[in-house]
Amino acid sequence: MLEAFRNDPTLAGRPIDIDAHADATIELTGDVDTDEEILRAAKLAGGVRGVHRVVTRLQVARDG
Repeated sequence: MLEAFRNDPTLAGRPIDIDAHADATIELTGDVDTDEEILRAAKLAGGVRGVHRVVTRLQVARDG
């Protein structure tokens, strides 16, 4: 899973935490730059073999 994110040119530098749960659920938390990156991360995680569900708690970082 981590390798998929490390190899992604957009998501590799983002502070995304990936938690794997026993029921083949992946939970993503952290900040990204755009809503499109949230969708990209969810799609990437969902495409990993053995993952049955992705819970996305990613948010777009806002300047403050």
